[in-house]
Formats: sequence, structure tokens, C-alpha cells
Amino acid sequence: MQENRLTGVLRRLRALAKAHSFVLLLALVVGAVYAGPDVYHAFTPGYRGILMADSTDAVFYLTNIHRSYELSGLLGNPYLYEYQGVRNSFQYFLVEWGLGKVGALLHLPINVLAIGMEFVFPALLVLLLYALAYSLSRSKFTTLCAAAAMLLGNEIVHPNGIGNLFNTFLFRGNYTEFLTYSRPVNPQVSALFLYGAIASFLYLFRNPRSKAALILSGIALGALLYVYVYFWAFAFALLGVMFLYALVVRRFELVVAVCGTGLIAAVLMAPFFVINWHILLGGGGGGLTEVIHTHSIIIEKVILLPLFLYALIFAWAAWSRGKGRHGAWAVQFARKYTFVLLLLLTGVAVLNQQVLTGKLLFQQHFHFFTNIPMFLLAVSVLGAELLAFVPRLWRWVAAGAAVAVLLWFTLGVQTASYSAHSAESLRYQATAGIYAYLRGSAPAGSVVLADSYLSDRLTMYTQAYVYSGGSYDTAFQVPQERIVHDYYVLLALRGVTAQGVRSYVY
Repeated sequence: MQENRLTGVLRRLRALAKAHSFVLLLALVVGAVYAGPDVYHAFTPGYRGILMADSTDAVFYLTNIHRSYELSGLLGNPYLYEYQGVRNSFQYFLVEWGLGKVGALLHLPINVLAIGMEFVFPALLVLLLYALAYSLSRSKFTTLCAAAAMLLGNEIVHPNGIGNLFNTFLFRGNYTEFLTYSRPVNPQVSALFLYGAIASFLYLFRNPRSKAALILSGIALGALLYVYVYFWAFAFALLGVMFLYALVVRRFELVVAVCGTGLIAAVLMAPFFVINWHILLGGGGGGLTEVIHTHSIIIEKVILLPLFLYALIFAWAAWSRGKGRHGAWAVQFARKYTFVLLLLLTGVAVLNQQVLTGKLLFQQHFHFFTNIPMFLLAVSVLGAELLAFVPRLWRWVAAGAAVAVLLWFTLGVQTASYSAHSAESLRYQATAGIYAYLRGSAPAGSVVLADSYLSDRLTMYTQAYVYSGGSYDTAFQVPQERIVHDYYVLLALRGVTAQGVRSYVY
């Protein structure tokens, strides 16, 4: 009996893979595009294991992962020996800890693990986003467009000028950072948790009486707080938008389901708030509490444009009542993509929460990691559905051309970013000998004084601590006197005298 069940499951999985085989190809292509520059770099003559690691905060995340290789407990401050037990505010580093254990289990050097992450996680995101989009549209065509756009279209939305847009297509752009999901951990890994939570909310939205949907959504929301606080904030806001929508349209079973989801999530989130209550109330010591005090409204075209288009279609659907070909299309679109409209409204909400709270919380995290992806989802879905008015052949030609343009542009971004950093990175291969010496000769818990470049990377490639944590001191609860002391020690080593400090600083 069990063998027959297993055979049935394998048969269904085989049929599923066959029916959606093209998305597996897309996942492999996307993974190759993301990992390509570092793979190429690794085979460049002179490479000795020193990564470019030039995405924002890449060295910070990789340091946390590498420090977790040999730790039995959760990660604290990875830089300063005497503060090693002090954790970063609002961050448990659970993802970094897990990746470190995988690296240790497989005996992978940090550079090999990082390159593997660049391939595996963007490829997994393709599969997850495809599944999410397919749940929305039930169209392979629409789903393929959405999955490709969300992984390959982030940079084309913010090309830093029309001139740079065209130059990037010619592989002469001025990008200096790699693609969005090249940034380790957040959003490279945490995005899987975000879209998993969004998928569970979609399941709840369509099945509000399902206990499984309620429990799954509550667990997804509660767990997200321990992964990435900005993604949790977006998911929390989405739950609030769903609640308001349910009240407006009088879907009271959804109101109850949303409240139940919130209660389950609250139970899971309680330990986090208990541990961090002093920071939440008093502030200080964490990036999340270093805010700009304002009640100003932020008008973001990247989210308002698709919201305006969707509002027009929904209004048209209500006015036409499904009469005529276009009216029927609008009604069908509105029924299928109400949840996408709620995602767009959530993007407006998270970017303007300061209107109520008076505290602007690093809105760029929402702009780049949630709102641009929601823009890409909404626009790609709308574009694919509009192609229903053209013949099937031309529909696939248009979609293929759009994917080709996105792929070509991302190759231009990767090429420009590699060109901006490859020569410098190859020079830094000489530092590999320093790391090898410290790994083999320095006693456990050694503290090393070095310049800012080595201080950032010593903890990434060795198990030594550093005297100065460089730019990441303020991310932890390190006393200000210690940070000031570190800075003046480095000035003294540069030959700055006490009498010359003022003129040096100013």
C-alpha cells in the first residue's frame, strides 16, 4: 500500500515537472546569471579564494555565516572579542547560523559557499515565484512572464538615468553593484520566506475557512520576524490590508481568519518582543531605531503607477458589468488579481507608515526589496493578460522578446559590476596569505589590529576577532566610548597628532 502511494506521488511529481519543465530551465539560467561573475572570477589566473563580495553589506553577511561555522549557540557580535555575546538589535541571525552549519557540514570554504548561494537561492526563488504567480493566474504564459520579470527586472526599473539604460544594453553601463539577489541573506535567502508568507496569505484569502490556511499563515508571519524585520513589516501590513478589505466587502469569514492568523503570529512573536522590549521602548543600539522623525507622505511612482492602472481596470469591471469582450476581460481580471491589488496597497502602506508613527524607518529596504518586486509582479501580470487580445503566436513572440531584453540587460548589469571591481579584487588576492597564516597560527580568540579593509574581511576568512569593527560597530550595542577609541587609535597609526585631529576631521 505504501509503495503504491509512493509510486503515485512520484508519478504526479514527474507529470508536474514535465508540464512545467520550462520553469526549470529558467531557474538554471537565472542561477547562472547571478553566480556567473564570481564563477568567472574564481577561474581567473591569480585567484586565491578572495571574493569580490561587492554587493551592499555582503562582507557583513558572509562574516556572520563564517563565524557560525564553529559556534554552538546563536551568533553575537562577530567582530569584537569582548562584545562577542552582544547580538545585533532586531536580528537573531538564524539564517546566517543555518548557512554556517551547512558550510561546516560540507567542509566548504566561505568563498565556495557564497558562490553556491548565488546560484541556488535565485534559482529557488524562480520556482517559488512561479508557483505563486501560477496560483494567481493559472496560466503558464502569465506565470513565466511574472517569474522572469521579478528575478531579472529589478535593475531595469532603476537604471540611474536613460543614458545608463542604453549603455547597459551595450555592456558599458556604470553599475557597480551586482543584481538584487546577489546580496547574501537579505534578500537572497529571506525573500524565500517573504514569498512563502505571501503565498500562505493568498491561500488564506481564497480559503478563509480552512484551518490549515489559518495555521500556516500565522506561522509564516510569526517566523518572518526572526528572519528579516522589513519583510515581516510588509507581511504584517499585508495582513492589515486584507483585514480592511474584508471589512469593506463584508467577507466576515475572512475577517475572522485574519484575526486568527494575527493571534497565532503574536504567540510566535512574543519571545522576540520580550527580548527586545528595552530597545523598542528606549531606542538606541540598532539600525531600526535610528529613524528620521517626520509625518511626510512619500509618493512613489513605482507603486502608484500600477496601482492606478489596476484601479482603472477594477472601475471598468464594475461599470461595464462584464458586457462586451473588454468588459468580460476586465471582470475576469478583477476576480483573478484582487490579491495583487492588495499587494500594491500594502506597498503604499509600508512606505508611508511614518504618516501615523512619525518615524521613517529606512524606506529603501521597502523600495528595493518589496515595492519594486510588487511593481514587477503587477505590471508583468497585466502585460501578459493584455496579450490575450493578440494571436497566440504573437503573444509568445512578445513574451520571448521581453524575457530576452530583461536577460540581456541583467547580463549588462553583471558585466558592468564585474568590470568595476575585478581589477581591485585580483589585487586583493595577495591578502589570502595573511588569512591563511592567521587560520594556521593564531590562537583561538585572537584579536588583530588592521586597516578597514582587512578588519571587515579578517572575520570573514578567519576565526580571529578584530580590534576595530570598522563600519559595523554601530550595528551592535557597543559603547560609544569604545567606537571613539577605535577611531582615534586608527588616526594615531596614520600619524595624526592630538594637535592635528581637528584639522584632519574637519
